[in-house]
Amino acid sequence: MLCSFLARCSSTPGALSGLRRTSVKTCANRATRSRCAPSPPPRWPAIASAADERTALLVRTAASTGLRFGKIAGLEWKQIDLEKGIIAVARQFTHGAWSELKTANSRRRIPVARELLHQLKVHRLRTQGELVFPGGEGKPIDYHNWRARAWAPLLKLAGVSGTFHMLRHFFVTALIQSGVNAKVARTLAGHHSASFTLDQYADAVQLAAGTARRRPGPQRIVAAVLHQKRRSEQLARLRSEIQKGLDSAPAGKLDINLVIRRGRRRLAARARARS
Repeated sequence: MLCSFLARCSSTPGALSGLRRTSVKTCANRATRSRCAPSPPPRWPAIASAADERTALLVRTAASTGLRFGKIAGLEWKQIDLEKGIIAVARQFTHGAWSELKTANSRRRIPVARELLHQLKVHRLRTQGELVFPGGEGKPIDYHNWRARAWAPLLKLAGVSGTFHMLRHFFVTALIQSGVNAKVARTLAGHHSASFTLDQYADAVQLAAGTARRRPGPQRIVAAVLHQKRRSEQLARLRSEIQKGLDSAPAGKLDINLVIRRGRRRLAARARARS
């Protein structure tokens, strides 16, 4: 369900509302902290469309997994199970050096959408070395160099503004709006607690709640399905009666509207007789 939701969002520009960082005052301690608030959609599919094939795959991977750039740069093929479609986050490359993950929560397993998995399999055949997205001479990508040489020109070409981190915001927002349990969202995002995830993405939670209120409940869904089934059966019976009328109509004296009316009357009479 989640993978299909992300795949659907990833293929539709503006499918989700983007999020940006903003400072808000809390009533409890009046301290200023960072929270995600609504902003125009990031339109990352437009970024991927404007990029070369390799960079586009990097962007899609970030938006579909929520990985920060350091973890993308340090991603190795041994961390990806191409058969099961799982990425195991193990380490990162930041500030020009390899480093261990900050917390135990950062070590996590993330499911990969089917379309992205297929693209990664093709990319694997074209890539040498252990890194999934190697830089020059097969070494890890340096973020500052990549941002200046690839990301900034790409944003300008796509007519989009924002940071690479907005791809992570897209991922977490997609988790929340797809109805994923808060603890699952926390685990996939690598946050230290579910309350932190819900607090940081409070606006996305409110939007998801509003969508849920408009969504029909189980009883209404079942009723709708049964109604549709009855309608299909009624239409099948009506088609049968119409066909009988067409077969019995004298040649050259066919009145299709009359045949339909008679068919409906016969069905109504049978329904009254059963009741």
